[in-house]
Amino acid sequence: MLHKLDPIAMNPVIPLLPSPSSPVSGKGYQEEVDNLTKRAKFGENAFLNIYQKLYEAPDPYPALASIAEQDLKISELESENRKMKVELEEFRTEAMHLKNQQATIRRLEERNRQLEQQVNNALFSLLIIM
Repeated sequence: MLHKLDPIAMNPVIPLLPSPSSPVSGKGYQEEVDNLTKRAKFGENAFLNIYQKLYEAPDPYPALASIAEQDLKISELESENRKMKVELEEFRTEAMHLKNQQATIRRLEERNRQLEQQVNNALFSLLIIM
């Protein structure tokens, strides 16, 4: 079981070598060994706990591969979308030209009818005069 991380407890300031002015005692040396042993066990337990959680975690590769495939597909779809927008704009422009042509055709047909009517009227007038 992991203990709460306490930065002061994990890194106590403990002299590794006794200073020349302090007497070397068996009790002080044993306390130092005990403290180092506790720190080592704490570190090992922390490492094992993290290792176990990582070991139990699912493998991220399938999810990452799927995301990469989706990203590629999205890029392709965005490219296709841009092409279709350009094509749509071309069709709209062509449709506008066709509408303009249809309006021109209607005006010309109407003008043709008027001219035919004038010709018919002129012929009728000529026939009446003769």
